[in-house]
Amino acid sequence: MTKCDAIDVSYFHPIHFITTSHTNTTPIKYSKDHIRVNAVCPGVIDTPMTQPNAEVLAPAVEIAPMGRMGTAQEVADCILFLASSKASFVQGAALVVDGGYVIS
Repeated sequence: MTKCDAIDVSYFHPIHFITTSHTNTTPIKYSKDHIRVNAVCPGVIDTPMTQPNAEVLAPAVEIAPMGRMGTAQEVADCILFLASSKASFVQGAALVVDGGYVIS
C-alpha cells in the first residue's frame, strides 16, 4: 500500500507545491528588508477536527515512522522556533512536522 492508496491526498501535492514554491522564492525579494519567510508543513495532527476521522486517517498515521498523530503543541513549538531569534539565519525553509510521513 502506498501513501496515496492509504488516504486521498489528491489535494496535498498542489498545495504543497504552492507553499514550498512561495517559501523558496519570496525570501529572495524580502531578505534585503530583513524579513524571513519560512513555512511549517504539518502532517496528521490530533485536533478536534481530526478526531472524528481518526479511523480514516489511521493508514497515514501507521505509515509514519513515529506511528502516531502529532499534537498541536508540537506544531506550535516549531512555529515558535522559526519565529525566535534561534532561527535568525533560517530563510526559505519548509519545516515538515509529520512524524516522518514524507520520508517513509
